Amino acid sequence: MNKITLFNTGKVFEIRSGQSVLDAALDAGILLEYACKTGRCGSCKSRLISGKTKLLYEETSLTSAELDEGWFLSCSRTSFDADLEIIAEDLSGYPIQKPQIFPCKIDDLTYLSNDVLRVSLRLPTGKKLSYRAGQHIDITAAGGLTRSYSLARGISSGGALELHVRKVGGGLMSNYWFSEAKSGDLLRINGPKGTFFLRDVGGLDLVFLATGTGIAPIRAILEDLNRVGELEKPASVSVYWGGRRLQDLYLDKSEFKEGVNYCPTLSRGDASWDGPREYVQNLALMHGGPLSNVRVYACGSSTMIEDARLRFVNAGLKPEHFIFDAFVPSF
Repeated sequence: MNKITLFNTGKVFEIRSGQSVLDAALDAGILLEYACKTGRCGSCKSRLISGKTKLLYEETSLTSAELDEGWFLSCSRTSFDADLEIIAEDLSGYPIQKPQIFPCKIDDLTYLSNDVLRVSLRLPTGKKLSYRAGQHIDITAAGGLTRSYSLARGISSGGALELHVRKVGGGLMSNYWFSEAKSGDLLRINGPKGTFFLRDVGGLDLVFLATGTGIAPIRAILEDLNRVGELEKPASVSVYWGGRRLQDLYLDKSEFKEGVNYCPTLSRGDASWDGPREYVQNLALMHGGPLSNVRVYACGSSTMIEDARLRFVNAGLKPEHFIFDAFVPSF
């Protein structure tokens, strides 16, 4: 076994041959940022200080410049017969439930728009999934097909599990949801997973960016944010939700409680749309002032995430203050 040292905290953990850096940390009880665990979303970006790594999965979300500067994805690399020293954000101060596997049944299926389905799930009597608002779960249907979905309700909802599923042309799981799924179907849950959840935000200005069903985990976060104490509350909350057409904004504005600055926008709205015609990141920066007190939480398409992160960082936001969950398509 080799050892890995977190340069920024001094914590040391062991890594087995062929084990990813991320899984080694998780096994040691150290929570590093992650989401997809397949090298595509970029959430687990870390930096190598010393040692040598070996590639497990292609790091599609890193640029050649980032690779040259020593950046790597902790889900995609293992140690190459050497101890490692790395820089990675340690989120162990935010305890989360280790992923668990539960059977569940579909309780209800409701169309929120012609291509977004609300899926309500029911766990066995006496079982409850503990999670932080913003996290996701893996769902396995009959035949072993598995996909990841963000939870659209906060833990304060009393344990109701809700997913917002968008129709994907040619998608195998999408075909199940929109053509075959029915109330009572038996599925399997594995979760919670991911680190898209609020850090300490008391007194800060929160900016949420969402495209499409990326609003689902943000809705869950907002739901739980209503329950925090006064000292834990942010100074302000703004939500920028974007789509191409009006039907993409499938939640009623009443979902966004009083005190939330809700800013919907369409990039291709027709003549009936009298709101902004901008990308969410552009609109947020137009409305914004100094970014020293801002924390950005972005969820949605990888295109939006990449552009938003670049624009906000260029405008003065510290990179570590941009927290994201990039949706990567699976077919």
